[in-house]
Amino acid sequence: MAAQEVITAWREDEAFRDLFIAELAASPYEAFFWEMPPLQSRTVGNPFECVVIRSEALTDVKADPSDFVSEMSAAQEGIAVFLNLGGDATLIVPSKLSGLDCYGHFAAFLREGPREQQHALFQALAEEAGKLLRTGKKFWISTSGLGVPWLHVRLDSRPKYYQYRPYAEA
Repeated sequence: MAAQEVITAWREDEAFRDLFIAELAASPYEAFFWEMPPLQSRTVGNPFECVVIRSEALTDVKADPSDFVSEMSAAQEGIAVFLNLGGDATLIVPSKLSGLDCYGHFAAFLREGPREQQHALFQALAEEAGKLLRTGKKFWISTSGLGVPWLHVRLDSRPKYYQYRPYAEA
């Protein structure tokens, strides 16, 4: 599938979202970073790809929403979308709808988070990716979690916090 087809399916196809979430959740790593190569309108027709990278550092993270509490108050369907402090990245952040344990990192959320909220996160991701694609600018989609102990997906103008060098250098 092309990257554009995956983004469209995140937005429109519940069965595809279930499959995509299940595939990521089936990773053998207890915790991981999720990263994609840079996207822009001229490359979105390329085959979709992503990596999951094992993270020992995230396995013991205790979820703490305090860095995002004000933004989460405006969450719709359990998802807040806002710019980071520097204004160069869009963050997609689930608000607390379940026990804290599922919000510490992406793997925990995909395995233990509320299904409706998982779907809402990917739908919001598709919406925000679509907006950025219309600008023609290059952007990177990833999760880290080393700086703020609460799950957030980044759509960034640069590969900040990237672990996988081939994507960071693309």
